[in-house]
Amino acid sequence: MEKNKNVEILTVTPEHWELYKDIRLDALQCEPQAFGSSYSGEKTFTKEQWLERIANRYNAIAVEDGKAVGTMGAYISNDEVGEIANIVGVFVTSKARGQGLGSKLFDFVLAKVKEDHKLSKITLTVNNEQLYAVGLYEKLGFKTVGEETTLMGDGKEHIELLMERRV
Repeated sequence: MEKNKNVEILTVTPEHWELYKDIRLDALQCEPQAFGSSYSGEKTFTKEQWLERIANRYNAIAVEDGKAVGTMGAYISNDEVGEIANIVGVFVTSKARGQGLGSKLFDFVLAKVKEDHKLSKITLTVNNEQLYAVGLYEKLGFKTVGEETTLMGDGKEHIELLMERRV
């Protein structure tokens, strides 16, 4: 657990499933163009489905006054070079933006992943219209290596930047 003023960053465990659910659904409602899933698709998830999602990823949440104000996750894949951390589900509430939470969530998740894996690189995709997010990732050392058109949670196709960073 890492403290930043009155914000705690912690690993999502089964006990935190409802906090995680709340921030995830908030993200899907507030920024549907930023996610490949939709609010309508995930709002009916059962507790078991949320617990399964938590179990299959490295998820972190930023909590302030008992409410999640940010989240980030990662899952591991492999290619010919080695293990890859794929950053997913990044969201910070508009009220909590500009306080460095995106960077703190990234550092926290990356540290957790590195405890279990020897990574060759870190990848992510981001809607090219999400300028704040693109700027954060560039600040964190990510470079754009390609782009693809993807149907996002708002039901529209958007250009997604493929970004990566060496470890």
